[in-house]
Amino acid sequence: MNSNSPVNAIAVLKDNDDTETFTVIQDDGTLSIIKSADIIDHIKVPNGIPPFTLVTGNLDNNTDGKPHIVVTDSRQGVWVYTRELRLAQGWTAAPNDWANIHHIDPQNRATRERYSRNHSAPALADLSRDGTLDIIVGGTNGVYALNRKGALLSRWPAYLDNRYWNLRGSIATSPIVASTTERNQPLVLFSSPTGERLTFGITKIETADKARGVVTFRRENGTLDSLWDLSAATIDTILTLGDSLIYPYILPGGFVDALGTDARRPVSRIGSWPVPQSRWPLSTGAPVTTSPLIHRDRNAGNPPDLFAVASDGMVYRWQLHNILSSDTIFWPQNGFDAARSFAYGGAITREEDFINPRDAITFWNFPNPTSRDDTHTTFKYQFSGPATNVRLDIYSITGRRMDTFRITDGLTGDFPGWNEFRVNLRKYGPGIYRCRMEAHIGGRKYSKIWNMAVVK
Repeated sequence: MNSNSPVNAIAVLKDNDDTETFTVIQDDGTLSIIKSADIIDHIKVPNGIPPFTLVTGNLDNNTDGKPHIVVTDSRQGVWVYTRELRLAQGWTAAPNDWANIHHIDPQNRATRERYSRNHSAPALADLSRDGTLDIIVGGTNGVYALNRKGALLSRWPAYLDNRYWNLRGSIATSPIVASTTERNQPLVLFSSPTGERLTFGITKIETADKARGVVTFRRENGTLDSLWDLSAATIDTILTLGDSLIYPYILPGGFVDALGTDARRPVSRIGSWPVPQSRWPLSTGAPVTTSPLIHRDRNAGNPPDLFAVASDGMVYRWQLHNILSSDTIFWPQNGFDAARSFAYGGAITREEDFINPRDAITFWNFPNPTSRDDTHTTFKYQFSGPATNVRLDIYSITGRRMDTFRITDGLTGDFPGWNEFRVNLRKYGPGIYRCRMEAHIGGRKYSKIWNMAVVK
């Protein structure tokens, strides 16, 4: 190895023309490609906090068969590299931190050290059904799905049940991806140590920010925690009653839950009951702190079994007739297979099953209205086919052109999947702006208008 740092993770590189090739990442962020015991290339992953994890797969499904390397660190930041160890399209040296959008220290965003620790590896599957692989990551308060370019899929992330508390818990184990009996649609399965039983505790309030709706407090063991999305009236009530806070938290057991491609629990008719219901989650008597596992019977026609191991040593096995399909399993267990290759070897969506956008151009910006705390906004856009001459114009309400962006400025005509483009609004005054995106698709010119509100 090129450094004496401990090895954190190893993953197989399934090239069309190579064998005995794998990638390794060390504690100091050194990412290497090794073939037949020789290091053929290496780089340093910047801004990461060890330990790291790796998974590999041909994310864009190119005919060259060259896999991409997906790296995550202990804070669930994500990077994607090509087989040549260059950052893949849409990825930067700064980690994609969507999976840590909720964290316990809202006053200190300058350091990633404060983010929640999460050592689980991601999974790969084509959730968007466009022929490319998406990255499924467990994170704070939910499951996050990113496309090959780092953009969140539509309807994702899928948050945990927040009836009592927005930050109900984290998915600290690797998700797996099975398929449903209905058209072999992907089904994301994940375990959580957070149970359904509600209880309360009393603790000391540290800070109360009515503008952000955040109250920070100390748990009984002294660790800092927070409640989010509280109304100003709720915070006033808490402070009026005193400087302590009655807060809900969750006790075991745990559960295994499921999410469809729309980031929702699947529902169906059960028996003669006319209202569709969900069979999920499947509960356990103790926290489930490891990933679930799918086992496919060798006998044709038998449904796969779902396994989960609870922290008290109990092993749970479910036979899910008419729910899970044995025909297609995208990512059956943590590490993909029993060899722990961490390399995708599941099904590839057939071209006749692709789901393509109906509109030639779809785009919007977020946040909208923009935030006073951030001078940037992100435009999210996709096309119905490969696009050229992509252009974005932003006008004031009086018709003054504020900005023009083209492919040379970072726009892309890439297809399929969502693309993202970040714009600095520092020179923009408060008001309404008209945004026009133009592109040539299939030999024709298309355009779309979107209104953006800037708040300062």
